[in-house]
Amino acid sequence: MGRGDDGKRVTVHQEAPRGGGTSLGDLLRKAGLVPPQAPKVDAPREAAPKVRPAPPVAGGDGEARVTDLSACGKVVLRRERKGHGGRTVTRIEGLGMPQEALERLGREVAKAMGCGARAEEDVVVVQGEPGDRLDAWLTARGVRKVVRGN
Repeated sequence: MGRGDDGKRVTVHQEAPRGGGTSLGDLLRKAGLVPPQAPKVDAPREAAPKVRPAPPVAGGDGEARVTDLSACGKVVLRRERKGHGGRTVTRIEGLGMPQEALERLGREVAKAMGCGARAEEDVVVVQGEPGDRLDAWLTARGVRKVVRGN
């Protein structure tokens, strides 16, 4: 039950018996709580394409962006389980980037691969075995050579 503009109670169950086919909107219009004709909504706007801004420059004017890994010559993907509670992780080694850039790269890898990733010392540790997808992602970002380790 609700109250109208005049403070009177509006009963719904008395006017529309079960299975009567009357909707709540019709009952509210009949009671004067909702205008008889709802205002028309403008035509849907075309959705603007979602463009992600490029990540900020890693440190100064001369350093490359995180997504541009062309400065990395050879990157090693190493799969391991030891020391990770029995779970498989993939280590990205040989990036040669400062810690802050590695952390940003870890966040980008996590979003791209749909898994967890973090920066540890001079490597990025990716949860699971993304394998070929990670290889393709790195080469698309400009890594010249991706080598699979033990």
